[in-house]
Amino acid sequence: MQTTGNRQPVIIFTDADSAMQVAISSKYSRTIVRHYFENRWTKLMVKFSEIKKYLESMNRIIKIEANSGSSLCQLHLEIELHLKDEAKYSRLQEFCNINPTAEISLVSNTIFKFVDKICKKYLTSNSLAL
Repeated sequence: MQTTGNRQPVIIFTDADSAMQVAISSKYSRTIVRHYFENRWTKLMVKFSEIKKYLESMNRIIKIEANSGSSLCQLHLEIELHLKDEAKYSRLQEFCNINPTAEISLVSNTIFKFVDKICKKYLTSNSLAL
């Protein structure tokens, strides 16, 4: 109330926590309280059951950041960092699937056979190991 010049919020969205409903109603008598998050979350879990683990992981991150007293900007940054990490991991997995490592030794022996022969002739075993 102090930061808004004693103006009450018009609407507040919560996850249907009954304690929140009582607290909001007692402090902000004219504020509308809407509960849709839990209902939508449940629908997501049913509709996309194969990504349930991922969604729960993202929800955990949001809850941790939101409960730590972070600002909305900090929460946004934390989610963005998490999504960037996931994108990097996804690109790495895609790269690994495109380039199977089982064939690398065969390829290098075939393509670089002459280079390997020259290296063995002029380099020490320690240098070759590097």
